[in-house]
Amino acid sequence: MPQVDDLARCSRDELAAVHRRFEAMAGRWMVTQEEAAALLGQADWRDAGLTSDAETRMRLLLDVDGLLDLILGEGVLADWVRTPNVAFVGQLTPLEAMSKGAHATRGMRNVLEDIGGSR
Repeated sequence: MPQVDDLARCSRDELAAVHRRFEAMAGRWMVTQEEAAALLGQADWRDAGLTSDAETRMRLLLDVDGLLDLILGEGVLADWVRTPNVAFVGQLTPLEAMSKGAHATRGMRNVLEDIGGSR
C-alpha cells in the first residue's frame, strides 16, 4: 500500500506534468502572462501553488486544447482562440470567454466534444 508521502509526491509529479503541458499549450496559443492569469483566475500561477479552481481550469484548458488540435489542427489554434466566434461565444473571442471561469471553459469543452464526436 502506498504511503501518504508517496501519494503526495505522485500528486506533485502529476501537477508538475500538467503545468508543463499548460505552458506548452500557452506557447501554441501565443497566450501572454496576463491572458494565462485570466484563463486560470490566478495572477501568481507560476510562483505560487495553484488554487483548486486554477488547477481545474488548467485541466479543462488542456482538454480544450486537445479537442481543438483534433478538430482544427495545430497551425490555426492561436488565430482561432483570438477570433470572435458568434457561433460559440457571441462577440467574445474564445480566449475571452474561457477567461470567465471554469464553467465557461467546461462549456467550450462540451461544445468541442460534440463537434469532435461528429467527425
